[in-house]
Amino acid sequence: AATQQLVSFCDAIIEGTQSKKKHVHIRSPDTRMEDIALYEEIIRLKNGEQPAALVTLIRSTGSTPRKAGAKMLVRSDGSIQGTIGGGRLEVEVIQKALETVENGRPSTAEFDLTEDFGHACGGRLMFYFEPINPRPCLVIFGAGHIGRMLAQLAHQSGFYVTVVEENPQRPPLECADETIFCTFEEAFTRLKCGKRSAIAVVTSEHERDFSVVRAALDTEAGFIGMLGSQRKKAALIDYLRRSGLSEDQLGRVTSPIGLDIGAQTPAEIAVSVVAQLISFRRQHADANRGDRAGSRPLDENGPLQTASAPQ
Repeated sequence: AATQQLVSFCDAIIEGTQSKKKHVHIRSPDTRMEDIALYEEIIRLKNGEQPAALVTLIRSTGSTPRKAGAKMLVRSDGSIQGTIGGGRLEVEVIQKALETVENGRPSTAEFDLTEDFGHACGGRLMFYFEPINPRPCLVIFGAGHIGRMLAQLAHQSGFYVTVVEENPQRPPLECADETIFCTFEEAFTRLKCGKRSAIAVVTSEHERDFSVVRAALDTEAGFIGMLGSQRKKAALIDYLRRSGLSEDQLGRVTSPIGLDIGAQTPAEIAVSVVAQLISFRRQHADANRGDRAGSRPLDENGPLQTASAPQ
């Protein structure tokens, strides 16, 4: 009630100062409260796992059911919050929003409300479609020097970071959103790794790296990377083949993880890995990169470690 009174008071001030202007549209407190609820739902989705698209009416001419500023949130399952007018128009806008959810690219689209397009209002509307994606998840196996630097940089780059560490004597990482102390095998029973998730394997033992990668391939993670060299990758592939995995499964593994920038220190290696993870996160927009800074592709692999396959 107090919030609504404050909004009404502010609207009264604005209306008083603009009373001599024509066609001033003052949004009602109810509309503003609807927007607050919509933004709260966006925050919930960003912290969850379900993608969505925010539809905003940015221009309207002629007779239209809603005016500029109207918003509607369309979730990936087709459910909505808010409305841009209902009817056939809303059905068409929802379909366009679901395309935005699928391709992950913002866009604008115009809709004519004329009889030629099956409508009767006669106006024209332009909408802005904005993808709302959950924070990408990164699971780091190993909390050594590289794992810690990787967690810090990934967190600063917008990832939800979970670190899995077997040594309970290590302190939790303040820069990680979550630190799990358990065996690597047990961690997979507690983690939910979907197609938008990334797994970085940076343990202190090569044998543990290989077993973690093997377990990671049983998840739906969209990115699975292991620290190492081309020689270590060859040993890993041999190990996975002997485990009975298909070539398609083997192709899901990125190793050596990180872009080849000549990294040597833990911080430099973490930079190369986070750069590759950002590329994974942004890959849906590759066609729209253009010539802006940071758009030039780099080779994936670099010489970091060597190892033989465990027997």
